[in-house]
Amino acid sequence: MRFVRTFALLLCCVGFLPVHGHASDAGDGYPQVRVAFADGVTGLPALTYASEAGFRPLTLDLYLPPPRFEGPRPLVIFVHGGGWAIGTPRYAAVYRNWPERLAGLAARGYVVAAPSYRLSGEARFPAAFHDIQASIRWLRSNAQAFGVDRERVLIWGESAGGHLAALVAARCEGSARANGESACVQGAVVWYGISDLLSQDFGDMDRNFIGCAVGCDELRRQASPVHQVGPDAAPFLILHGTADRVVPYRQAQLLQQALERRKVPARLLTLEGIDHSFIGHTPAQTQKVGEQALRETFAFIERLLPAQNRVDAEE
Repeated sequence: MRFVRTFALLLCCVGFLPVHGHASDAGDGYPQVRVAFADGVTGLPALTYASEAGFRPLTLDLYLPPPRFEGPRPLVIFVHGGGWAIGTPRYAAVYRNWPERLAGLAARGYVVAAPSYRLSGEARFPAAFHDIQASIRWLRSNAQAFGVDRERVLIWGESAGGHLAALVAARCEGSARANGESACVQGAVVWYGISDLLSQDFGDMDRNFIGCAVGCDELRRQASPVHQVGPDAAPFLILHGTADRVVPYRQAQLLQQALERRKVPARLLTLEGIDHSFIGHTPAQTQKVGEQALRETFAFIERLLPAQNRVDAEE
């Protein structure tokens, strides 16, 4: 149990804040820690979904809804930001306890996954993109174990994670299958993400990401969601501030226009005067916009992929 207590303490330090934690199998020398959140949500931290030779194991945190939600549940995959260079699945924007927010979505009847991926200092594009696709395939291949509805998957990301989410959702055709599993999704939410690497130079950030500095137009096109949108793209919700100094608001407009040209449902929620990461002019405004973004995101998810098979907790 000393191992479990130490692991649970470590999770607290890095932001995975449980109500309590316990090992799922006392006979296992390295047991899977299960973390209990409010409202009956169970967290399974750091599940390995891929092991690429020469790289660290790729992991994801999983949040399972309470038992009253029976049957296959919709899956939501959150992709963290950080300029493709830094970041973890347990941090997002200005939110103090991001795992608690993801657990809040799970409490509504969703299986929520937050994967890590190879950063630009580890591997160049398309490595991160392929990693997120691999996480989707892994979750589909384990759908029965986690109670996932394989046909109802939504991807959601912020900043660099928003870019990766948009790239995954931009087209289903040509999504290479591994072990018979698809990386297609049925919906996407993009928070202040880059959508067109050809229309603007983002400096070292994007050069490090794509691994190219000169003569890179074709690679930039491949990495740009606006140039990859197909007719089978998933419906989008896009949130972006007009005062964003990291990823200009124009990037959101370009994405919406590219989707509309393909007749893909896309809503752009414009946040007037708001900077990157939903930062406002005052702490109060920042908090207000952050809460608004979550409300709009959760409402979109519930409309597009409503949680089903809800069972009365007293039955």
